[in-house]
Amino acid sequence: MSPGPANAAADGAARPPVRAARGLPALAWALGLVLLLFPTARAGELQPLRTPGSKQQYRAVTAAWEARKPDGVVALMAHRGNVRLSLSTPSVSGTYKAAQAEKTLRHYFAQVSAIDLKDVTDKDQRLPRGWAVRKYEYRYTQRGRDPVKTLLTITMRGDGRGAWTLDAIRETKLPERR
Repeated sequence: MSPGPANAAADGAARPPVRAARGLPALAWALGLVLLLFPTARAGELQPLRTPGSKQQYRAVTAAWEARKPDGVVALMAHRGNVRLSLSTPSVSGTYKAAQAEKTLRHYFAQVSAIDLKDVTDKDQRLPRGWAVRKYEYRYTQRGRDPVKTLLTITMRGDGRGAWTLDAIRETKLPERR
């Protein structure tokens, strides 16, 4: 009895049957496709900031802020989204839906005047992809008080398709210069 031509060895010992590697080309093709579709597997890695969000959207939010127009600020929020506000004087802190944010900012702007914003963003800052932050030297006068100078940080979130929405506005003390 002959073991057969595919399984026959020169010394007569049987070998396991040889099967075609049908799955390997498909696996290689799928792996290649994954590598092409996800060339930036390190999407969360910090990247140099070239244009912090949409310049027009930052201009719109700062113009609305300086004009003390809460509806202009709220217009840059995500549809059905929230905005985090943390303002020092008068004290505002929390996460708000659009209607709540507009009402809160209306009350806030009624308490302040002489608002001036000067962009002091570090052009070499590094942020995770999909986030943009601009910092402003924020000067204003609270009703019945002396002028104040703080740092206003405006954070926007990108949707990956070029649209940026307002995520947070935070006021903090200016860092001391040495």
